[in-house]
Amino acid sequence: MQQETTRHFVTAPRGKIIPQQALLTVTTLFLAGWIMAGCAARHLVGSPIKEEGIHKIVVGKTTRAEILSVFGPPYRVESKGDQEVLMYFYGKQSHWTILLYSESRHSADILNVYLNQNGIVSNYAFSEGVAIPERDFPTRSVAVGH
Repeated sequence: MQQETTRHFVTAPRGKIIPQQALLTVTTLFLAGWIMAGCAARHLVGSPIKEEGIHKIVVGKTTRAEILSVFGPPYRVESKGDQEVLMYFYGKQSHWTILLYSESRHSADILNVYLNQNGIVSNYAFSEGVAIPERDFPTRSVAVGH
């Protein structure tokens, strides 16, 4: 005994007939691509830190002018006692959502250069890819000032 197989077809524009399963697959793929493509964002704050310049810093020898020449203007300048701190910050914020799940990541490369009263490097610290809580991540550039 042989059973008849019934196929359901949908009429497409221009009189073409498309199997209903193919139409469902195409629609699903289109929607999935649309959802995934439209839900990712990346925000950058500051300027990239030239890592090759870090190896040129010599404590007790490198001057403020040399630091500015290699790294450019700092993100922020602070005074700490009798020292000046040039702070270089390059923050990366990414956010993505798929359906009901979303995730945000905040990280930064940070270079702090400590200068003595004579404008000579007394110490420095570089951290790459440091995780930063969202509440502490700057949303816009901070003006450089003393």
